[in-house]
Amino acid sequence: MTDSDIELVLAGYAAYARGDIDAAVAGLAADVVWVEPAEFPMGGRRDGRAAVADYLRASRAGWQILTSQPRAERRGQRIVVTHHVERSEEHTSELQS
Repeated sequence: MTDSDIELVLAGYAAYARGDIDAAVAGLAADVVWVEPAEFPMGGRRDGRAAVADYLRASRAGWQILTSQPRAERRGQRIVVTHHVERSEEHTSELQS
């Protein structure tokens, strides 16, 4: 059984990983509210698809290599994603996770 909502979420993660921010936000509602924890770099609230795209572009800009391994599951009306990321900054070949 497929879940089109989960497929949409995972497609957004895949688009972000390859640096295609327009595709990453394409499935979001125009009035999306995106909140990152305050302790995250650039954490905070973004309102609207354009603000989320700006945030994702800024957060992705410093990474030369990004390997994204999201796992999504439905819990009632919510989709919960566990996301493991390995990345390399543009000026180093060292991977971080």
